[in-house]
Amino acid sequence: MHWSVSETFEHVRQKLPRFLPDAGVERCAQIAKRVPDHAASHYIEFRLNGDQQVDFLSVAMDKGIVAQLEAQVGSDPSPVWAEHLTVLREWATDGAELSHAPFVWFEYDGGSRFVASEPEPSLAFGVEQDYLGRRDGGLRANDVAGVALGKVAFSRMLPDATRQSRMEIVDRCYAALSPVGAVPHAPVMIARDPVTVKPFVIMPRESMFPFLDQIGWPGSRRALAALLDTYYAPFRQSIYMDLTLTDRVEQRLGIATSQFQRAEADFSGLAWWRLPQELEGFKKDLEGWAGYSEVRMGGERVWIRRWLDTKAVLDGDKVEYKAYLGFSPARPPLFC
Repeated sequence: MHWSVSETFEHVRQKLPRFLPDAGVERCAQIAKRVPDHAASHYIEFRLNGDQQVDFLSVAMDKGIVAQLEAQVGSDPSPVWAEHLTVLREWATDGAELSHAPFVWFEYDGGSRFVASEPEPSLAFGVEQDYLGRRDGGLRANDVAGVALGKVAFSRMLPDATRQSRMEIVDRCYAALSPVGAVPHAPVMIARDPVTVKPFVIMPRESMFPFLDQIGWPGSRRALAALLDTYYAPFRQSIYMDLTLTDRVEQRLGIATSQFQRAEADFSGLAWWRLPQELEGFKKDLEGWAGYSEVRMGGERVWIRRWLDTKAVLDGDKVEYKAYLGFSPARPPLFC
């Protein structure tokens, strides 16, 4: 069953924290109107101590979304959409290499490139067949097929002019993974200038510094160690991290929390979320976000689940803290 993304957004809008800028929320509402109903889960991304930008992300597992997008953007798509549709058609073609990707993310940045008539996202393909199994299984042996699919996904999304230089660094990252490391998502931020590759990496916490040394990360080890000892202190087993790659490994590095790390921290409240003292007030405003709402959509009962993920982005000695408000509609359980 598919439900309207725009209607789903309007149902959760009343739950959004009051400190979010009205312009950013309205921008997300406009994007939600253009996201086809085949998209299943969504995030609203914002900064706690950064600019006022608010981003919108959606994930689709149903390949029927490709036909919807083709009809939506029409016969004269923007250059960004033209490149996206070429890749998405391969994903939707049975037997094609990219067709094995289980899902695709659409990341709509709310910055200067935002076009209300047809917002341009960047794409990220899921390349791990049983990614959702990490909820219970945690870290696991590297998947050879997932590595091969990831390299295909990165290569397909990169423009010709940047493909070779970016892929050399991507290959270096794969080679540096520990035996239980993985790159389950393959994002390429084609809507940014310069085009940026953002591999999402999962690995044991003790493998992080050796991995960064091997790929030549130029950032501050001291600042990263301080971040791990504060913001990431509850998470002793695994690291969820995104890298920033252009024609080199950049110092900008994201350390994320995930609902899949529930074996490491108590997610029933927000005590696990370690923030600098001056940002602690944000937690009170976000306490009511996680949970369920029952609504009526398409003439039936629908439960909208809401959850919170976070990220700390280290750039030099500066740390930017982000929150990701996740939400997804589903049929309620039987007999409920």
